[in-house]
Amino acid sequence: MGEWSWACALADDNNFVLVAGVNKVAIAKIVFDKKTGKPESMKVIAKTIVKVGGWTWCADISSDGRFAVFGTDDDETLRLAEILRDSKNGEILGMEVRAENEIKVGFPTYSCEISSDNSFVVYGTGGADKKLRLASISENIKNKKLEFKEIPDSGFFTGGEVYACLIEQEQDLVIFGSSDYKMHGAHILRDAKTSKVIKLESLPALDIELDGQPYCMDFSRKNKLMLVGTESERIEVYDILEDTSRNITGFKKRPDLDIKLDVPPSICDVSKDEEIVLIGSADGRVWLVKPICNLKTKRIKGFKIIPDSKIELGVRIVDGHISSDKNFAVITTANDAITRIVDLTLTALKKKRRLVRSMVFRPLNQG
Repeated sequence: MGEWSWACALADDNNFVLVAGVNKVAIAKIVFDKKTGKPESMKVIAKTIVKVGGWTWCADISSDGRFAVFGTDDDETLRLAEILRDSKNGEILGMEVRAENEIKVGFPTYSCEISSDNSFVVYGTGGADKKLRLASISENIKNKKLEFKEIPDSGFFTGGEVYACLIEQEQDLVIFGSSDYKMHGAHILRDAKTSKVIKLESLPALDIELDGQPYCMDFSRKNKLMLVGTESERIEVYDILEDTSRNITGFKKRPDLDIKLDVPPSICDVSKDEEIVLIGSADGRVWLVKPICNLKTKRIKGFKIIPDSKIELGVRIVDGHISSDKNFAVITTANDAITRIVDLTLTALKKKRRLVRSMVFRPLNQG
């Protein structure tokens, strides 16, 4: 996409990616080989290119693939773009951003996440603002267009620039990391009659000190772990503490589980089945890591970098996502604003009777 980039987003159906460069955002269609079913290239759909102001710091795609949300820095704006499709075959035709769906934040938006039901967005700001905020998404009954609006007075000051955030919607909870070297929690409050989200409430009980500024984070809910990539040159691992109803009540440091690197990690993405973790670094390296389970306790006893899974791109890794079927990942690098496909090929080792994944670098043709 040209020049610098800081974000990308992969659709849940694995068929397209939101890619970004300076002053523009677009959708790239993933082209699959008809014989092998593997991704072979990625092509930008020309009519989806949207002009923005500056770098795109964060991006997400709705679970139904109907829209995308992304935040840019020079114009300090968070946008909702509707993805236009052919009514007959569902092919993507374009991407539309209407002026009424642009939230003039007034500060850079470093992180954003769409709720699983696609009804709201949580986003975190930087600069002098340093807030966690809420925006609502609804459909206009008359014209069926989406409406995107900031919820007034819904956010709160966090004490640091919000670099990463995650929604745990079953519990109406947000976990986020900020530049004050902490991981925080917030409760999503809803209207008692309509159940619509109305406000975020800080949960100091979930605050925990990190060993460095957080650059990336992800849940491993099945394993009750939180993974946070920090400038401490490792993925810091925390037990997720729960009550009898499985409500998250806090976090506990697990230094024995930390994934130690020799450079600050910049991306950390747990696969949907939680069997592998994609890690990228500031110096352009990418690894796949797998959890090691204690057969007696069924608890994770450590993490191991999968042999021969490392690739070196030589450019800062800024975003990356594993496909839901674990067949590939998409990775974006900063300085050259390139989004690449990494092929995750499954190999069965007969002697060890287990499955591992290796990575083959596959450069993209973005059209």
